[in-house]
Amino acid sequence: MGEVYRAEDTLLRRAVALKRLAPALAADEAHRRRLLREARSVSALNHPNIATLFDVFESSGETFLVMELVAGESLRARLARPLALEEAIRIMRQCAEALEAAHRAGIVHRDIKPENIILAADGRVKILDFGIAQRLPLEDTGTATTETGTLRGTLRYLAPEVLQQAERAAGGRGEDEHVCRVVERNHVLNLAKENHALAHPMSLSFLLQSRA
Repeated sequence: MGEVYRAEDTLLRRAVALKRLAPALAADEAHRRRLLREARSVSALNHPNIATLFDVFESSGETFLVMELVAGESLRARLARPLALEEAIRIMRQCAEALEAAHRAGIVHRDIKPENIILAADGRVKILDFGIAQRLPLEDTGTATTETGTLRGTLRYLAPEVLQQAERAAGGRGEDEHVCRVVERNHVLNLAKENHALAHPMSLSFLLQSRA
């Protein structure tokens, strides 16, 4: 949907990420609303594991989001190499803390997947792309489909209640929690096991829940 560029804030002399709609979608009002919804969602959040929104502006009929530039790699790219259990726990713990903060602020991400989890060079995890996020309680538009009738999110990570058109009854938070477990078990834990880093079958979900 969107395109992201590395840009320079000439006033503050810092590198930023500049996000806009793809040219083919720039005139599509539904996609423009989605981009603005992402801006409103991220602007309501202030957490070290969520990429910061600095500004929103319009130019030549296009809407642009100015965001924190995160130097690093996606979790998808990181999973191509051996992963120790300690690193797996650190990654998923930070993901859980970011989602917990978003939920406290009344925001459900709804599209957690390895591509939207960035591992910064300083070791921090950053969650990106709140393009289909919704506020709690879920609005009338908070159904499982977009304005064009297609499913919101990435099919392989969708929670069962979304596929059953019953996400409103689930309260919304369960969707993020389900997807976080899918990423954990299908990607992070499996890789740790493959690299013989997991000495016992303890789930990261248990470790994360033990924080409470």
